[in-house]
Amino acid sequence: MFDRTQTPPRPTDDPVAPQPPERMMRITPMDMRQQRFKPAMRGYDKTEVVAFLTEAADDYEHAQREIDRLRGDLMRMEALLAEHRQR
Repeated sequence: MFDRTQTPPRPTDDPVAPQPPERMMRITPMDMRQQRFKPAMRGYDKTEVVAFLTEAADDYEHAQREIDRLRGDLMRMEALLAEHRQR
């Protein structure tokens, strides 16, 4: 579903160590909402599948927004820390 490339954690005292790569999400919440499955004999209830995908897409979208918010917080904190180190 997404790239799970791992890099070893960087030491906290090494400011030039490379950052771990961000995960590449290939499925978006919109993809989940628009996904349709072919009908099949003895298949799943379409209403339940759509309801599940909609709920999963909502949770996924909320998690992505939270990650974006936390990344912004981290960038602000790192800038503040760099400012304090310069003093």
